[in-house]
Amino acid sequence: IKSAAFFGCSSLKQIEIPSSITTIGESTFSGCKSITQVIIPKAVTKIMSHAFEDCTSLMTINVENIEFIDSFAFKNCSSLIRINNKEIKTVMSNAFEGCSTIKGFKTNISEIYSNCFKNCSSLEYFMVKNYTLKSIEEGVFEGCSSLKKIEINVDNMYNPPIKYIKKSAFKGCSSINHIKANFEVEIIEESAFENCLKLESFDFSKAKEIKSRCFYNCCSLKQIIIPEGITKIPKNAFFECSSFETLSIPTSVTII
Repeated sequence: IKSAAFFGCSSLKQIEIPSSITTIGESTFSGCKSITQVIIPKAVTKIMSHAFEDCTSLMTINVENIEFIDSFAFKNCSSLIRINNKEIKTVMSNAFEGCSTIKGFKTNISEIYSNCFKNCSSLEYFMVKNYTLKSIEEGVFEGCSSLKKIEINVDNMYNPPIKYIKKSAFKGCSSINHIKANFEVEIIEESAFENCLKLESFDFSKAKEIKSRCFYNCCSLKQIIIPEGITKIPKNAFFECSSFETLSIPTSVTII
């Protein structure tokens, strides 16, 4: 289906895509605000950018064999409850941003890019077993205020450890208290965990650099142990971390 084929068809309610289709093109159904259900055949493996953006009535979509979801593909699909697929390999930036009713995501996904689940305010769990990137990208879970459970590569030590937590990756995840993943974090960027109000612990014992506001207002954080080698504790890095019981600063730190 070519780009923008049904763009802005606001009265369209249901779509059954024929079995001959392999790719849903850019902005194909963007702005089709009355669509509630989409039936996608097994032959489709790619959904391109903005394909279903602003389909605000879309509740379910069966994407059985989809491997690639491009940027903004489902942005602001504010009624979307679930995605039925375990075979998605790559999800590009902002793909599900603003999908405020989606509850959970469990898949074999390998790559997730910036702002992918930003402001998915009802998302409660996120579980993947084959994540191959070495970073949690910028803003991926920002504003996911209901997120309680994250498991990344649990029981899968063959994939590379996660070394970088990018800017605002978990900002505003106010319900999460623990993240279970294969972490060997070296760099934590600005506001990475800002306003994670229930976060009690996070192992950054191998960190080489932490940036401003990285744990800002993490008011349940109980232990702060700055690893040897860190030379600077930047501005507001641990501001309003009012519950910590242990604070350890190594001799390598010269600037606070």
